[in-house]
Amino acid sequence: MRNVNYLFITFSTLFIAGEIFSYLTFTQPWWIRNYLNDLLCMPVVLGICLHLVRFMKNDRTIRISLFTTISLAVFYSLYFEIILPPITERYTADVFDVLLYFTGALLFYFMQKPAPKAPAVHKK
Repeated sequence: MRNVNYLFITFSTLFIAGEIFSYLTFTQPWWIRNYLNDLLCMPVVLGICLHLVRFMKNDRTIRISLFTTISLAVFYSLYFEIILPPITERYTADVFDVLLYFTGALLFYFMQKPAPKAPAVHKK
């Protein structure tokens, strides 16, 4: 779980710093301004989901499955890259954003530590 915590804290901090810099109108490199949030989105959202599920179930061994991770990336890709761009000017369809959603999702998935194995029960 430590890897996920470090990943979540690091990505959340980068996201918040980027938003603060945007708000304060600091000039940012184009790749930060256009793509950083897309890479950070899945690890932050999945990290929040993982921590909430672990808290609600009181089970620190829970992991988010690959199917769930990929499904969320698909949902975000469809919603933010296909559904919203024709509706509002704020969103622009970009294939590279989709790649970053999936990269962030897979990074999160592989950074999860495997669930600990149940202790062996020895019968006498």
